[in-house]
Amino acid sequence: MDARDAAPLPRGPNLERPVRYPLGIPSADSLLIVEESLTREVQAYAESLAVTVPGLIARSYASVWRPGLIDRATTLRLLASQHLVWVQGITVSIDSSLAAAATSRAPPAGGARRGAGEDVRLGRRRARRAARARRP
Repeated sequence: MDARDAAPLPRGPNLERPVRYPLGIPSADSLLIVEESLTREVQAYAESLAVTVPGLIARSYASVWRPGLIDRATTLRLLASQHLVWVQGITVSIDSSLAAAATSRAPPAGGARRGAGEDVRLGRRRARRAARARRP
C-alpha cells in the first residue's frame, strides 16, 4: 500500500466524534420524544376546550350573567326612583326655606339691620346657589 493511496487524516475542529453530554442532560432523541408527546397533549387539550367552553359560557350566561344584568337594572331603577323622591322632597324644603329667608325681616347675625332691598338680594343669591347645586 502506497502512502499516496491512503485517505488523508482529518484535521481541525470538525472531526467526526461522538457527542458527549454532561450527566443529567437528556439526549436529543429523548427530548424529541418528550416534545412530540407534549405537542399531542396540547393539541388534545385545545380540542377539548373547543368542545366544552362554548357550553360552559352559554350556561354561565344563562344562570349568572343575564339574571345579574336584569336584576341589577331593576335594582338601579328602584334606587333612582327613590333618590328622585328624596330630591323632590328636599327641593320643596329648600325652596320654602329660601322663600322664608328672602321675605324675613329678622335682623342679620351681625346685629345691624339690613334694608328690605338687601334681604331680597340675599334671597335671590341663595336661590341661585340652590339652583346651581341641583344641576347635574
